Amino acid sequence: SGASAASVAEIVAVVSEHLARGGPSTEVDDVVAVADAMPAPVIAAFVGGLAAGWPENVEPPRCAGTVLPAWFERIAPTDRPALLKLAERWGAEERFDDVLAAIRTELLEQLADAATAPADRATTVRQLAEIGGGDDVTAALIALLTPREDPLVIEAVADALSERVDDVSAAMLLAQWPRMTPVMHDRMGTLLLDSSVGTAALLDALEQGTLAATQLRLEQRQRLLRYPVEQLRARAQLLLAAGGAIPSADRRQVVEALLPLAAVVNRNASAVARGETVFRENCAKCHRHGQVGESIGPDLSGMAVRPPADLLVDVLDPNRSVEGNFQQYTVVTDDGRTTSGLLIGETKTTLELLDSEARRHVVQRETIEELVATGTSLMPEGFEQMGDEKLAALLGFLTSSTRYVPLPLGKVATAISTQGMFYDRAATGERLVFDTWGRQQVGDVPFQLVDPRGDTRPNVILLNSPNSAFCGELPTSVRLACGVSATAIHLLGGVSGWGFPLGETGTTSLIVRLHYADGSSEDHPLLNGVHLADYVRPIDVPGSTLAFEIGGRQLRYLAVHPRRGESIREIEFVKGDDRTAPLVMAVTVERPAGESSAGRSTTE
Repeated sequence: SGASAASVAEIVAVVSEHLARGGPSTEVDDVVAVADAMPAPVIAAFVGGLAAGWPENVEPPRCAGTVLPAWFERIAPTDRPALLKLAERWGAEERFDDVLAAIRTELLEQLADAATAPADRATTVRQLAEIGGGDDVTAALIALLTPREDPLVIEAVADALSERVDDVSAAMLLAQWPRMTPVMHDRMGTLLLDSSVGTAALLDALEQGTLAATQLRLEQRQRLLRYPVEQLRARAQLLLAAGGAIPSADRRQVVEALLPLAAVVNRNASAVARGETVFRENCAKCHRHGQVGESIGPDLSGMAVRPPADLLVDVLDPNRSVEGNFQQYTVVTDDGRTTSGLLIGETKTTLELLDSEARRHVVQRETIEELVATGTSLMPEGFEQMGDEKLAALLGFLTSSTRYVPLPLGKVATAISTQGMFYDRAATGERLVFDTWGRQQVGDVPFQLVDPRGDTRPNVILLNSPNSAFCGELPTSVRLACGVSATAIHLLGGVSGWGFPLGETGTTSLIVRLHYADGSSEDHPLLNGVHLADYVRPIDVPGSTLAFEIGGRQLRYLAVHPRRGESIREIEFVKGDDRTAPLVMAVTVERPAGESSAGRSTTE
């Protein structure tokens, strides 16, 4: 079938790239020699993998001169750019000079035709990038960076240029800068910062006054100030300081000067709308609030329960307390490229970083010259430069709330649900994996799920059980900040390891302990076989309802109702006295009618 053929081609591409990275060998020679017997689409995938993985300046297989022309005739015209790239890697490009020139001319003509659909133009850009070319190709690509061009094409151009940043292309990019939109400035600024050559050109433009420091995002300026090449870093510090673009190093003084903004927070409808605009412009590339933004940094959906003064500290002094999951790493590779972002994955041969634009970068370990854990946040310092009015509006938006307030679990999560959670981390049957993370709805109640970023970040509360060595190391309680009064505490969980129908019905699996602001507390016991059941499959119990069936396993919904109307300082989840391992995936507080903060001005 078409689907199975596509799957075979995908597997062949991955395997051939891995094979190619090892360079010349008898095994490579043998596989290349028999590849002509494969179907044409599989040959194309094989060629694509070899082109992606073959090291530069490494001797080609013995039969390269024979197989390249044969493959060229077999594969579809749309697949030939990859073969031409491989021919260049194998030092055999002169065999195809005439063909290469004709294809390049045809692709440039297609690119110049504005009537071509954006998706087709983006494909043309990628094909041009594969076959390479001189400054004429670079100029044609950069000329597309105008407000009239479709975002699909712009992204393809950015990807193509990322492999060809040199003195000439950097100068062309900066010459085109005045004709680009702010979104393009962001993308191309990051592209230039990804290489020392591009960074030097960027600094030249700042020095000559053809580019203003304010045209770079805060995080881009921060990258310049922390650049791993000492000469460029020192130059950046001088230029940005001269332009007044370096935030004050005394963050404590900055915070103290602006704390009065947090004393009166305006949350009427118009103020919240202005704050949302500020959030979209300055924060949404890294943070999510409700349905808005990306999940790179901490989720900010539950900030309504935090005092505005505490939140202001986080905004103005992001490096005061950096969680390990959000520490920024910088990688320098042997070709002079630099990549900064969160380290979200590792294999035996690669590292994967997530940058501030939500782009993933897979770096081959063998190419890494330097890896630096910066100890700083991906979030830049200097947001005071947006001005008091915008800062106040942002605080109002972040601390506004409606009836339901999802609480952020990231800081108290104890386990990763995309790994085995009970006996074996590799066990697929012990996992709870959503297709999409973030906002999930159960009836009228919104829940905010922590994104585990593959399997690198704790995203659920799982408490202690003596039934396995792994669960025996888990905590017996965790405390979740609340800070508001509530008519209900809504829980997405209602499951446990070794739960009903195992164990004794009616034993206490989990205690939800509410700590009020006045120092008092109250307990709400959740019982095995009454409120909680085993996660392993849908199992009904009277005190909760099935919320999600995930890969044959279950998550349930239930609610706890506080007996008092006072503000709840913390919600503590305490392991009961039975042998189950209770799990909580998400928590949402329901506020009393009339106490949602949107639409009012408050002093706190």
